[in-house]
Amino acid sequence: MSVYDIPPEIWNIVFVLLPHQAILSLNSVARLFHDLSLPVLFYRFTFRPVLASLRVGSRQFQRELQRLEFWSSEHIAPHVLTATIYLLGIITSSSPLTNAVFAAISRFSNLRNLDYRFGQRIDVSALSLDYPVPLATLRIDGGSLFQQAEALPLVLSVRHFVWTNISAPVRGNGISQSSFLSILHPDTLDSLELDVRRPDSIDHFSDTTVMHSFHKMRFLLFVVDRLQSDYGQILSAIASFPAIEDLIFDMRGIASAETPPSPDTISRAIAPHLHRYKGPASLLPFVLPGTQPVALSITLGNPASILRALLRLGHSADISSITSLSFSLGVASLLYTELGHGVLLDLLTRFPHLTRLAVRIISDAAEYHTHTSSDTLDGLVNILTVPPMLRDAVFRFRLVRKADENLVPRVETLIGRVQRMNPHLNVIFSNLSADFWGF
Repeated sequence: MSVYDIPPEIWNIVFVLLPHQAILSLNSVARLFHDLSLPVLFYRFTFRPVLASLRVGSRQFQRELQRLEFWSSEHIAPHVLTATIYLLGIITSSSPLTNAVFAAISRFSNLRNLDYRFGQRIDVSALSLDYPVPLATLRIDGGSLFQQAEALPLVLSVRHFVWTNISAPVRGNGISQSSFLSILHPDTLDSLELDVRRPDSIDHFSDTTVMHSFHKMRFLLFVVDRLQSDYGQILSAIASFPAIEDLIFDMRGIASAETPPSPDTISRAIAPHLHRYKGPASLLPFVLPGTQPVALSITLGNPASILRALLRLGHSADISSITSLSFSLGVASLLYTELGHGVLLDLLTRFPHLTRLAVRIISDAAEYHTHTSSDTLDGLVNILTVPPMLRDAVFRFRLVRKADENLVPRVETLIGRVQRMNPHLNVIFSNLSADFWGF
């Protein structure tokens, strides 16, 4: 049997599974293997020049230009699906190397994912991203964007846009111009991730024309500062997005008292199609009314504050639809039955259809001279008896005090107790990243 008798689809599967060196060897064996190897060898392009030797005209500078020329050639460029570009340090937006990078990327006709990491201002027009098929992901990591012309036309067809250091809308003669988010085509935008910790970046949400145009966006993530964020202005802007399903407030910055916005700043339901919410408990009464979410992850707020927020909802939201719940829990709330534990059990009764529970257990200010890992074990088992439909439970201990480490029960002991109580319940002790389990 000849290699040509085997369908190309089968060879594609084989090549994906081969190590890189083996593909390089097969590349020169036959024309068929050469053609099959190109998409595997050149699907990802990473450009990270060594800045110390990038003087214009230097040997290293010429090597980088030659590398860009090779990757942007007609035989290689169509196979590039993902590109990560590092333009940091001394490289400026007007340097010959930067211009060569943008020119090369413009020839990646099938590019799906583009990640820019730079530390200076870049002209939007230099990105040259007018592709037949919209980009799946465009990430602007650091740096800032600008455009020479006064108007900011819709030029980027992107499904998932990430800007980690979003700057304020440009101002001229005291008049605020359009938000840079206006460079995104609203018909293709599906998800948006913004870092709005800078005090002036909140001004983007006063550009109501732009915000109302994002009528198809389903996923929205904000990285917000607990001290500087204007929740009312952000939540009012979210109310302009009728299709939002996933809403995440990633809290950063200095810890402070939770200050929810005034009800007067929000005039209507924020996300009627909400499927998942991740953020502080203080925003629950503003985010959940009129919704039927399935997943709820509380990043700030103990069981008492979560319960108070849910009680404020009354009948304005159907939280019985929630099947996945995650939150943080102080050891005191777990062990002191007369205090936190009773609130915790009351909280869990609010979710009759809960099938997945993820709890991050953290140190708090209480002292535990009389408590042991056996007490913790009893507390965890009591939690797991409340939700009648519970099938998966994840516990993640993050104890900073040395004395608290003695309160962690053995995994085998907990699983043995749980299986006697409910043989269908799967319990996991996790040390993985928080996002892996949806915290």
